[in-house]
Amino acid sequence: HISLSFVDMLGQRDNVPKRRELFRHRFEEKRPLGFSIAAAIYSKSHRACVVVAKTEPNCPLYPDKLMPSDEIVAIDSWRVTELRECRVRLEKRPITITFAKGNRRDIAFIEQEERRDMSANDFNA
Repeated sequence: HISLSFVDMLGQRDNVPKRRELFRHRFEEKRPLGFSIAAAIYSKSHRACVVVAKTEPNCPLYPDKLMPSDEIVAIDSWRVTELRECRVRLEKRPITITFAKGNRRDIAFIEQEERRDMSANDFNA
């Protein structure tokens, strides 16, 4: 499980999403999105948010568009503030999700891929 301080563990700065680069993607098909999410709290402002915890190869935005530490800021026209409601809304299709790029997303992606490689090596050993 990912702790509530996931964003802080990644070294994220406490930027308001509108100050970071935003991007949107429309998911049409009723199939897994290819990423997992986690609740996060910024240490300075104590602002709660929902972030991408992990991306999978079956995600249409993998490997270069969506990365761990990116924040989900909106689903359709609903402003994301709470994990439970976010999970419910992510079940619907079609949906348009607005993401804010995380500050250390490249590092988080590299770490994710290293963990994935180590797991595969352990499994194949």
